[in-house]
Amino acid sequence: MLTKGDIKSITDPNLNGDYDSGSVWTAVELAMSCLNPSSVTRPTMSQVVFELKECLASESSRGGESQTMHSQSSREVRMTFGTKVAPMAR
Repeated sequence: MLTKGDIKSITDPNLNGDYDSGSVWTAVELAMSCLNPSSVTRPTMSQVVFELKECLASESSRGGESQTMHSQSSREVRMTFGTKVAPMAR
């Protein structure tokens, strides 16, 4: 789907096309860069946060149905895990 440039097949169909395809492509490219086997070429977490904030700002500025829906039914999501997770040595 990526090589064909078919962004509609990648996005959630429940969005009904209500998104900026440029923002979606930026997020997809960012995700792909995070998968690089070489840690030196992967983006830092600061870069990831910056890029995702840019995508969000782009989406927020364009308005659209999702912006209206978000303001009407904002939901807070929390995840709590009962166990500590620590990386294991390789």
